[in-house]
Amino acid sequence: LAVAIVLAYPIKVLLRVLTGKGRIKGATKRMVIVGFDGMDPQLAQRFMDEGRMPNMKAIAQQGHFSPLQTSWPSMSPVAWSSFSTGVDASRHNIFDFITRDPCTYLPILSSTEITQGEKALLKIGKKEFFKKPTGGIRLLRKGKPWWAILGEKKIFSNIIRVPITFPPEKFHGACLSGMCVPDLKGTQGSFSFWTTDASLTGPEAGGDVNMVGRQGKIVRCSITGPADPGAAKPEPMRIPMKVEILVENQKLRLTIGAKGQDQVVELGVKEYSDWITLEFKSKHGGAKAVGIARFYCMGTDPEFGLYMTPIQIDPANPIMPIAHPTVYSIYLAKKHGPFATLGLAEDTWALNERVIDEEAFWKQALNIWEERRLQLFDALQTTKKGSVVCVFDGTDRVSHMFHRYLDPEHPANEGKDTEWGKDKIAEIYQKADDLIAEVQTKLDPKRDVLFIISDHGFCQFQRGVNLNAWLRDNGFLVLKGDAPVDEESGKQISRDWLQDVDWSRTKAFSLGLTGLFINRKARERDGIVEEGEE
Repeated sequence: LAVAIVLAYPIKVLLRVLTGKGRIKGATKRMVIVGFDGMDPQLAQRFMDEGRMPNMKAIAQQGHFSPLQTSWPSMSPVAWSSFSTGVDASRHNIFDFITRDPCTYLPILSSTEITQGEKALLKIGKKEFFKKPTGGIRLLRKGKPWWAILGEKKIFSNIIRVPITFPPEKFHGACLSGMCVPDLKGTQGSFSFWTTDASLTGPEAGGDVNMVGRQGKIVRCSITGPADPGAAKPEPMRIPMKVEILVENQKLRLTIGAKGQDQVVELGVKEYSDWITLEFKSKHGGAKAVGIARFYCMGTDPEFGLYMTPIQIDPANPIMPIAHPTVYSIYLAKKHGPFATLGLAEDTWALNERVIDEEAFWKQALNIWEERRLQLFDALQTTKKGSVVCVFDGTDRVSHMFHRYLDPEHPANEGKDTEWGKDKIAEIYQKADDLIAEVQTKLDPKRDVLFIISDHGFCQFQRGVNLNAWLRDNGFLVLKGDAPVDEESGKQISRDWLQDVDWSRTKAFSLGLTGLFINRKARERDGIVEEGEE
């Protein structure tokens, strides 16, 4: 392949000269866009005025700084899709993180469709032969991203972790997918937590809490992986793990895997391990799946608690298309080491469920930030003309989880720390400012142009409205006669995923963060609302 590329290079150069493709006529030869998800313009202005963001303040004074209106609805997948395609949600078809399957009314990802199946090439009677997989992964976002348009002119783009780019589209450039990349289990992020603390209950969502016994200084458990493809009934693949508590309860030794094939990892309390490769093998055949995860010990005395991040798709050995070309993620992993690939990599669920604390979440966010920084500067080094885009998620995730600290009276502060994290939003903005200063050292003002962008801002969230309850009370949503009754209000309620809704009498329902759906005839499975005036 290398020889073929070298031999073809002069021909490619000649074709570009003759066709003009790849030639950039203007003075600007490279456009660099650094995205900070959820960076609020008002907070940015405040921190610039306080002297915490001197580099961005200088850019604002020399260039331009302006608060922009975000997308409608005002959510990351919607806004970033508009950034990529130049059109609004009515054209790119991304209205929320999730939407509903019109055949089942169950929630599905709005951006990606993953299907599985087999088709027999030869069928004799009831026997099927030469089966081939018919499933696949499809990006549901419509519209053409601007880097694909540049690619048609042979102008190269390096697109790093822009949301709603999974699976990556083919174009003249490189792309590392962002938001909506699943974990190895096929979820949007499922943590694992092993503990001896019986007061902890199973989480509402986001992962598993596993009760374990302790024999002296040893805890034995197993790591649950993806479903075993060879099993007749659904069952996960597992890896055994032994945990030894060492050095006056301040250190752990993890032995992961069966004897003879195990790997040993040591880490301290309140300390993240490096990325650990986990190889899951089927008990019913030769199938296997490889992922990576990090471990963090919350404590050993009086109660034991060990957290594991969601098992990420291994960028050095991806089982799903997370990059274009495929070798791009492999190249980054070989050059800079393993890195988080999950679309929503910072584990907000683990903090919500209190299996980790704010300090553990902050350390995780910084680890991921550093991985992204290395990827950005690699792109700046290798992409001398065209465009480079890199999105940093830390500003958004830290703001989501620490915004309560900005209001001492916030109801979410009850029973939680109100001091340790009160300056963390300012610190992550300062890290963004330091990053921009570093980026500027790699730019040539005569040929490069820099954009710093954000998809939405932030404000305090203290009150929520259950839209389905409002629809029920106003006669648009009707529950079945045997639906459960809420003891406090005396009104009927539905269990999860609208399973107690009577679709034959329901005209509208809500799903997702902002979605209101009309139960339309010929569109929804049991639609009753006629087209037109109704």
